[in-house]
Amino acid sequence: MRSRARATSSASFDRLASVPAAGRLRLLCHEGRGLDYRHTGAAFTAAVKRAGISVSGRLSLHSLRHGYASLLIAQRLNVVFVSRQLGHANPNITLGVYAHLYARADHATTAREALEASYAAMTAGGETAI
Repeated sequence: MRSRARATSSASFDRLASVPAAGRLRLLCHEGRGLDYRHTGAAFTAAVKRAGISVSGRLSLHSLRHGYASLLIAQRLNVVFVSRQLGHANPNITLGVYAHLYARADHATTAREALEASYAAMTAGGETAI
């Protein structure tokens, strides 16, 4: 049984080596199969508790995924890049989930630029008007 597991694991890693670098990260069990998300989530929850991390609300691997996507969007990275990072089949899926964040990022940039332009216009004569 042990040798079969090693053979399966070796074959899995050989297949994994042919995957482009962007898609290589996979959580695998000792037999080379993908981990069951329920076990992975339970292990993550236990690790968070052991580390003494406390948050308001629920902290899960999925919430970390949303946080990661939110940070990418806040940095104004385009939807195609974010979609690929999340492994979505196409950018429409990403927009369906995160459209409100893209709108917020666009509005924040527009507001900042308008305020900076207004301030520059007020101070163009060398005076600072407050």
